[in-house]
Amino acid sequence: MIKSNRATYAALLFITISLGLIGRRLAFVPLAVGDALWAVAVFWVLHLLNPQAKTSRLALFALLISYAIEFSQLWQASWLVKLRSTLPGKLLLGQGFLYSDLIAYSLGISVVVLIKWYISTKISKRAT
Repeated sequence: MIKSNRATYAALLFITISLGLIGRRLAFVPLAVGDALWAVAVFWVLHLLNPQAKTSRLALFALLISYAIEFSQLWQASWLVKLRSTLPGKLLLGQGFLYSDLIAYSLGISVVVLIKWYISTKISKRAT
């Protein structure tokens, strides 16, 4: 298991957010990559809040949060539309519902779970 400390997860969150913001500036990076990284960032935030949580539980909650925010984009209250028109609102809440975003979130969470499993396996082999 990855050493459960908040500094590790804060660093991973920072790297994920940085990659997502850089990807938004590069035209050749598909938008779905940013969506996947957004879900990964949610995973790291949850891990930061609860470093001892099981990976499967974190993955499930990260996916549920990502899906909930995506479905919330179907709600077009004027104050929410105004909030989404700001840069922080756009980055955190998105702008429009897309089914493809749900797939990107699922892929992002799947990849982060595989990465965490791989790292955990490497660390446990070194310890023996």
